[in-house]
Amino acid sequence: MYFQYFPSSSTVKYFMKGWDWSSFSCLYQGPAAANKVVMRMLLAISANDMHRDGLIVRPSGQPTAQDHAHYHYSLAAKEFRELLESPKGCISQEDLEMIFATMFLMVLYEWQFGHCPRNLQLHLRGVRSLLESRPNLFKMKDVNNAFLPVDGADSTAGGSGSSISYILEQLLIWILYVDVSTRPIAPVESSLYDYVLKSGNPALHPDQLHRCARLWARCFWGEKYPDLEVLDDIENHRALELFHEGMGLRYKTWKVVESNGSADVGYTAESLFNEIMEIRDKYSDLFITSKYAGGISARRTLKTIHFAVSTFYAQILFHRRLLWPNTPPSVLHRQSVTNIIEIAHKQYNSDPRALRRMHWALLMAVIETDNVGHRDWIRERIGEFRYFHSEYEWASQVADDVLAEQDVNRGKYVNLGEFLRRRCV
Repeated sequence: MYFQYFPSSSTVKYFMKGWDWSSFSCLYQGPAAANKVVMRMLLAISANDMHRDGLIVRPSGQPTAQDHAHYHYSLAAKEFRELLESPKGCISQEDLEMIFATMFLMVLYEWQFGHCPRNLQLHLRGVRSLLESRPNLFKMKDVNNAFLPVDGADSTAGGSGSSISYILEQLLIWILYVDVSTRPIAPVESSLYDYVLKSGNPALHPDQLHRCARLWARCFWGEKYPDLEVLDDIENHRALELFHEGMGLRYKTWKVVESNGSADVGYTAESLFNEIMEIRDKYSDLFITSKYAGGISARRTLKTIHFAVSTFYAQILFHRRLLWPNTPPSVLHRQSVTNIIEIAHKQYNSDPRALRRMHWALLMAVIETDNVGHRDWIRERIGEFRYFHSEYEWASQVADDVLAEQDVNRGKYVNLGEFLRRRCV
């Protein structure tokens, strides 16, 4: 039951790519059938998702779907630890990819269902340890090799794929996004994102990973990949680029806060603001589309655009609240708040679950808006999913505490950088 449900789970839908040609489908059809740890992780994710959405109700005294999730996750963690500790000779690239896929699923599980940021950080450190111990896991790949014929009649993609695969790059860039989003919640001396930037391996640079991630499906499936899916990738490309740019800016913004404005970090509040404006101008078509488009579409493109644009608007607000806390909001900041709220209403009216992807933007909007009606509506929306996992709970609590402090100070804006660092102590 749990295994059959996984393709329909909210975890899969969160990433918005259609199931049949998604990286989750690859894990589901390949590694899950060959590796019991991967299988257990898929069962754990599905069981927790079904429990969270109230799809399974057990009589009192019987194990719940959440109990089943904890059971599978605990066994997966135990078996994975035994696998890593067992003596072995040369490890094949295929085995390393299986190990990395397992780590990705464990990061995803803790991010989507965990309530202890330390557990998530433990898995992120595990990913870093693997990258350090196996520097050849990620290498620069020549995309032109995708045009070369594959030796033999069979291949990973059923005989029609290319000679290169970018699925690991897809998984790692997702892990890095999780790492960036949780930095203010559980800061560490050196994050995974810090490591890949300083590793000296160009194949690990986030921009390189992002480029590879945009190509992985076409290279993996080869001729079997339908034209409609190719068009879907192309339609969503710029929005995913914008989202990637926003995540990079969020990382840099928090680094400036951590460094107390030291020039050693390589960028300043002013340089980051200039970068924000350059990116905003570069992707102006997406901001215009999001402004005037509706929230309902048979294709995922509009959802991706709304997600990327709202995340970038949140970054504009995040920059001011952290790096220019004493500067009053400009027209740009007021427009950002208004547009986040408009997008949230569009998404809520078409599919309330879509707001689960917008919790970051909603947090920034609710502490910035001076409209009581908007504030109450956003707080209610954030409260609806605050118990889903630690990041949502954190966002809801930060919103409550910041608003309470601003009310005491008669609307004076809280210095968000100082506030978040105090919470991390």
